[in-house]
Amino acid sequence: MSLPRLFLGLGLLSCMVTGMADTTLSFNDGRQAKPTSFLIKNGQVLMQGKSPQGGEFGSIYDSKKNHFLIVDYGRQNYYVMDKTLLNKQIKLMEDMRTQMKQSMEAQLQQLPPEQKKMMQQRMDAMLNPPKPPPMKITKTGKEEKINGISCTQFDVHRGEEKIREVCVAKTSALKISEADYKTLRDMFSYMKEMAETLAKQSPMGSDDGAMMADMDGIPVEMRDLRQGFVSRLEGVSNDSISPSLFQIPSTFQQVDPYEMMQQQMQQMRPPQ
Repeated sequence: MSLPRLFLGLGLLSCMVTGMADTTLSFNDGRQAKPTSFLIKNGQVLMQGKSPQGGEFGSIYDSKKNHFLIVDYGRQNYYVMDKTLLNKQIKLMEDMRTQMKQSMEAQLQQLPPEQKKMMQQRMDAMLNPPKPPPMKITKTGKEEKINGISCTQFDVHRGEEKIREVCVAKTSALKISEADYKTLRDMFSYMKEMAETLAKQSPMGSDDGAMMADMDGIPVEMRDLRQGFVSRLEGVSNDSISPSLFQIPSTFQQVDPYEMMQQQMQQMRPPQ
């Protein structure tokens, strides 16, 4: 599962826990083949879902190790997503960007002056896309009820454009335990650090993953005004969760996404 998908899936998390250590939450936004489930147990958060193409994916956040395990159940493999991997991927993208620029500049030198100017502008636009406006979260004060749960409306803007509406419930109203809420806050804070690092260091980066860390409470519904979908809680269960669900099957192979990314970029390199 890619980092953007990871940030998108976790952004849909509307965690409502009733004070028990084990909680299973089911969410639906109409785009997935089946509802996405979030399981919380002993300082870990497991997200499971199925893509529209039918592939099963999962991610396990461990608050003690402060990293994600990204699991592909179809291919039976997994990898560790942490800051070290993120920085390596950013460095690789920057190196590829530099090589592309050098290759394109060499080709520009062979063009007539009028074509050279036009292609130079196109190249600059492609290699240096404008940074999106900063994200701003505003509490509107409007109160709503989502599936019987009282929540307060927040608006999320990019510059002047409102891109999301999020309804946030107080933890006391949901009877969420301090330990469970701390796990979620740790996860959201970690997501924010990674998202901000990506946004600052990569022209393709986005800090959308930082949104949840800046809301005091538990989002119970999110309306994405750009893509037109609504994510909300559909079910809560406090049945005991097997610890084995948070363990990688012994038959699964650990893969190196950095190595795979190197191979993909090698194939994309322009001919010399």
